[in-house]
Amino acid sequence: MVVLRIKDGSGVVSEHRLPMSWREVDRSLLCELLELRAMGKGEKWWLDAAFLLLPVAVQDLLCEADVMSFASFLGWIWDEEVLLFEALNGIVVSGVALYLPNRGMYNVCGIEWIDGNGYLIMHAKGVAGMVDRVIAVYCRSERAGYDVDLHDDRRISYTVESANRRAEWIRDNMSDIVKAVLFAYLVQETQRVVDSPRYGKLFPNWDGEGVRPLPSVDVWYNFMLDAARLPNLGRDYDVTVQKPLHLILGAVLNEIKIQEG
Repeated sequence: MVVLRIKDGSGVVSEHRLPMSWREVDRSLLCELLELRAMGKGEKWWLDAAFLLLPVAVQDLLCEADVMSFASFLGWIWDEEVLLFEALNGIVVSGVALYLPNRGMYNVCGIEWIDGNGYLIMHAKGVAGMVDRVIAVYCRSERAGYDVDLHDDRRISYTVESANRRAEWIRDNMSDIVKAVLFAYLVQETQRVVDSPRYGKLFPNWDGEGVRPLPSVDVWYNFMLDAARLPNLGRDYDVTVQKPLHLILGAVLNEIKIQEG
């Protein structure tokens, strides 16, 4: 944060903090700031940005020349990578705070991975409305009793029914710009799991030539059915898919290693 000292008409000086990066932006302003970025740099982009980030009472004390004097502090809006996990770990849309899975999907369970990937594959196959559904699977409100000091998943538990309702709400309330940013983050983190060298034995080989082949929509459902048969995962599908994704993948990987001797 940079501290601005602004003097009013009576000579009283007040201090106001201006973000210096995406991670310092108040989450309630993220949507508007993303939309401002998407519009590109207008002739007086720095004026629009400053008036978005500063309180209304402060704006009334500033003239254009004043804002221009600290415009250099605002370049990060365009120069810095938007898809910052720190910034997008929580975003407020129409007054509702939504939280994303963490980098690497370490707080994602099996059932949300099945559904999230199913919708991603359907989107890749050209089925309409799947962006809303992918976001609805992974982006959820904060659960009651969440303790930030425990570093566990702050999102409410995943259910198909609530995700379906959330997809309709996202369709009607979230701008296309914000959807694009969230969707890109989720695709990025999904790919991070699939491409991890740790799980190379679990996924079909691809030589990197041409277009990557699309799996069937039910590929992860079938994977989890097979995983659920393992004794260390409980031999129960409904129990297995509630476990953390990486625990499931690790258990299957260990089984492969055992079979290979």
